[in-house]
Amino acid sequence: MITEIKIDSESLYPNQIIGENDKMKLVLNHNHKLLSIRFTALEFSFTGIKNFRYKLDGINDDWVYLQNEQMASFTHLHPGNYTFTVETQQKNHEWTGDNTTIEILVKKPFWLTIPFFIFVVLILAGILYLTVRIRSRTLLLRQKELEKIIQESTDELLQKNQELETANQTKNKFFSIISHDLRSPFSGVLGILDMLNDSEYKLEEKTQKQLLKSAKVSANNTFELMENLLTWARSQMIKSDSNPRINNLSELLRKSMELKKVAAEQKEITLIAKFPEKLEAYFDSDMIDTVVRNILSNAVKFSEYGGKIEVLAEAQKEVVIVHIADSGIGLKEEETRKLFEINKETRRGTGGEKGTGLGLIISKEFIEKNFGRIWATPNSPKGTVFHFTIPVK
Repeated sequence: MITEIKIDSESLYPNQIIGENDKMKLVLNHNHKLLSIRFTALEFSFTGIKNFRYKLDGINDDWVYLQNEQMASFTHLHPGNYTFTVETQQKNHEWTGDNTTIEILVKKPFWLTIPFFIFVVLILAGILYLTVRIRSRTLLLRQKELEKIIQESTDELLQKNQELETANQTKNKFFSIISHDLRSPFSGVLGILDMLNDSEYKLEEKTQKQLLKSAKVSANNTFELMENLLTWARSQMIKSDSNPRINNLSELLRKSMELKKVAAEQKEITLIAKFPEKLEAYFDSDMIDTVVRNILSNAVKFSEYGGKIEVLAEAQKEVVIVHIADSGIGLKEEETRKLFEINKETRRGTGGEKGTGLGLIISKEFIEKNFGRIWATPNSPKGTVFHFTIPVK
C-alpha cells in the first residue's frame, strides 16, 4: 500500500486525491527535483521482517531490493512517461504488489514542446527574412545612391562640355567680330578721312558734310560695338559680380534715353517716357544702365524712320517691371526663341546698321545677376516689346 508521496518535500498523498479508477497517476513538472514514495505491507499475520522491491519502468527494468526500508526516492527525472511498481514478499516467498502501481508523467519544459519549436522556427525565419530584406534594401539604396552620384557626375560632365562648347562659340564669335565687324567700320572711316584730306578730291561742301555725317555715324556704331565687346569680354573673363543697392530707376532710364536721343533723331524716331518721376528698385546701376542702353540701341536700330519708342516702368508687389516697346520690323517666332543665344544669326537695322547680338546676351546675363528676368513679345500693331524685371528690395 502507498502511504505517502512527496514532491520536493511537499506531501501530495494521501492529503490530495491523485487516483482515478483505483489507478494512481502522478503528473510532475520538469522543474521538480525530488520524488519520494513511501509504502507498507498489509499482511498482519506475518510478523517477520518484510522485504520490499520496486522498479521504475522508463529508466530500467531491474528490481531494486530494499533492506529494512519502505521508501523509494528519485531525483531529477527527465521528461517522459514512467511506471512505478512496488512489491512485498509473502510467507511463501512469493512477491505480490496489487494496487501498487503508479503512472508518472514528467511534463516537458515549454522550450522542448512542438509549439515552442514551431514558434522559434517562425521567429528565426522572420529574422532571416528581415535580415535579407534589410540587406536587399540597403544594397538597393546603395545602388540608387551610386546611380545618383554617377548621374550627377554625368550631368556635371555634360554641363562642363556644354560650357566648353559655349566658350568655344564665344571665342569664335569674339574673333569674328574683331576680324570683320571692327575692321570694316574702321576701313570706312579711314577711307572717308583720306578723301577729305586728299587735295586731289575737289568735294563740294554738301558732299563733305554728308561724308562727315557718315563718318560720325560709323564711328558711333564702332564705339558702341567696342563698348559692348569690352563689357562682354570682361564679364566672360572675370565673371563680374553685381553690387546691387536701392537706386532711382527713373533717373537711370531718363539718362539712357537722353544718350540715345541723337541717334533716334537721325531716323526721326520719337522717344516717349512713361514712368514716375521717382521709381526706386534694388539693382546694380552700371549693369542695368548697360541693359537699358543695349535695348534702346536695338529699338532705334530696328525701328522704321518716323517711328516711336516707348519706355514704360511700373512697380508691382515685389518687382519693378520695365517695358521698352518699338514700332520696328518685329521678330519672327524662331528669332524670338533664339534671341539670347550667341550662335544666332544677326540682322541689319532699317538703316543698314550691322549688329552682333552681343548686347542681348550681356543684357540677359546682367539681368539674371540682379535677380530678375528678361523676355520679348510682339508689339501691336508691329514691332517688339522687351520686358525685364528687377526686385523692389
